[in-house]
Amino acid sequence: YVLWIEGFDPHEPFDCALEYLEMYNDQWDGPRNHWTSYNWTDEYSPEALQHLRNQYAGTLTQADEYLGRLFDEMERQGTFDDALIILTTDHGHLIGEHGASGKNRWQVWNELGNIPFVAKLPGNQHAGERRDQLTQNIDVMPTLMDFFDIDYDHPIHGETLKGVLENNDPVNRQAAIYGWFGMPVNVTDGRYTYFRA
Repeated sequence: YVLWIEGFDPHEPFDCALEYLEMYNDQWDGPRNHWTSYNWTDEYSPEALQHLRNQYAGTLTQADEYLGRLFDEMERQGTFDDALIILTTDHGHLIGEHGASGKNRWQVWNELGNIPFVAKLPGNQHAGERRDQLTQNIDVMPTLMDFFDIDYDHPIHGETLKGVLENNDPVNRQAAIYGWFGMPVNVTDGRYTYFRA
């Protein structure tokens, strides 16, 4: 079976439970401030910007805690070792990097577009190994289809990463296109990136 979990956190509003915010020694005593302005950060005081970063860190830690609980339950039920687990996201978020805050208003800098793709293979094959192939989120579906040995007879944009994960095979793509709908679009070969506003 496939279990697909879309955890909205860590995401705005950064409203983690207080216990997670306290882990980051947050000292904020101003008005509620849990959403970036999608503007330049010179409008923030250093304390307000640090509070946003602390809330983001706390929200991320809280999400991590709950994902860990899911993994613990899978281990308790004896399903973790046989599972293929893929963790990824759709974008990053700026909280002061490049003097900006938010996401899809800006050029797609690495903090926004160079997203994680983490996979745990059944039997923990290749645990701790890294790959440097150029991947995209459109590769998730064909990867799942390949692992489940399901054929499809129509063209798709992504490619399976099963060979990448199991054998460190190369990918077929020479470049990846990414960006925001109706806004900046970029092309990268993994080494160089062309930014187009």
